Amino acid sequence: MQQTGTGKAQLRRPGDGDVAQRPAVIRLVALAALVVLFDVFRPQIVGIDFEQAIEIYSPLLRGLLIGIYALGLCFGLMVPRRFAATLLRAWPVFPVLLLAALSAFWSPLPGVTLQKAFASTATFVLGCGYVAYFGARETLRLVAIVLAIGILASALFAFAAPEQALHQRTDAFESIHAGVWRGVFYHRVLLGQAAAFTCITWLFCAGPSLGPLVLRLAIAAVAVLCLVRSESAGGYAALVIGVAAMAGLRLLEGAGRSLRGVLLVLGLFFLVPLLLASQALLAAGIMALGRDLTFTGRWQLWVLLIDLARENPWLGYGFSAGYQVLRPAITAMFGYDFVNPHSGYMDILIGLGVVGLLAALFVLFVLLRQSLRLALREDVARLGALRCMPFAVAVFLIGANVVEAMLIESRGFATALLALTFAAAGDAARGITATRRRATGLAVLPILSGQTR
Repeated sequence: MQQTGTGKAQLRRPGDGDVAQRPAVIRLVALAALVVLFDVFRPQIVGIDFEQAIEIYSPLLRGLLIGIYALGLCFGLMVPRRFAATLLRAWPVFPVLLLAALSAFWSPLPGVTLQKAFASTATFVLGCGYVAYFGARETLRLVAIVLAIGILASALFAFAAPEQALHQRTDAFESIHAGVWRGVFYHRVLLGQAAAFTCITWLFCAGPSLGPLVLRLAIAAVAVLCLVRSESAGGYAALVIGVAAMAGLRLLEGAGRSLRGVLLVLGLFFLVPLLLASQALLAAGIMALGRDLTFTGRWQLWVLLIDLARENPWLGYGFSAGYQVLRPAITAMFGYDFVNPHSGYMDILIGLGVVGLLAALFVLFVLLRQSLRLALREDVARLGALRCMPFAVAVFLIGANVVEAMLIESRGFATALLALTFAAAGDAARGITATRRRATGLAVLPILSGQTR
């Protein structure tokens, strides 16, 4: 805000390099937009009647999402140079999105493909807009707060409004989960995955900027409660893998550069016997989670999908629409309606083929590489503990997409999480490069000044 000569406050257009604290009202609006984008309170917004066929979209929700996409674009356009630079740094994801849009030419449902491609593209543009306007640190803080809101609201609704927050015997879909928590999400699996990642975030990635230690531990404890009551095996797996990965990262952080190579070699040395015993360990782990070796029927589904993918191996059947065309035949074959491929990798393989799958894997590789650079560098203290959050997101998405379809398509909260974190990691990694260049320049200046004397 700026004061004019008449004493009236006027909105000031932020400069391209200005990512200081934005007005509280703007941050509150941005936070509310992310709450909707992360699928928090979707049953309440849509007004889902769980006793009927579940419809997770509505004209109201579509209108809200279009407004949210426009808000993210406006944030970016207020700082055009930073926005353009952030978009350029996020380039690895745009070939996947371009292929998704182009797949409408061979999709059996081109309208659905274009709609889903637009939604996914708009989500990633929004992520770049947020990072350009708020900066990487504030964007990651907003994400952590949104996750906490979803988990705390889920626990509150479970006790205050159980008819909404718990699966019921009268549900038209999966009534066998009666009594299990779904919170303010539309399914227990989403609550379980969100709870697992929220626990990891508030234990390992949330510093004093997000509140005192007692508050952070309390949010992590409520997340564990939501995970337990959701009975999500995938959530348990995500929590165990995430905690192990973050513990390993902390070990590498404290070791210093000289010892990191030794620790990596030792890690590989211990990884070999684990791989040899992987089949027995996997069987024991799956049985401990109350599941069978078919991943609750997913394995047979994936085998069938791989056979179907061979008919259109390179470019797939069309983004999002391909599986929907195959879904009736799959339902007839299994006697159960798999609403999605239950694997982000299979989802991309069926929709965009091998080309699309390789492009999506490259996006995850870039995120993992950038996140490791952020976590293991000492000169990104301005991010605080939040510098570890992109690594937590990378590990979570790589693991969760084995058994759930939540990668590029705008389904659930994971796509928004990837979009915001990918843009934030690129922006923060750019800061590392800029710091290194400035340090080199400062080192050269004394030499140059000595030559001019």
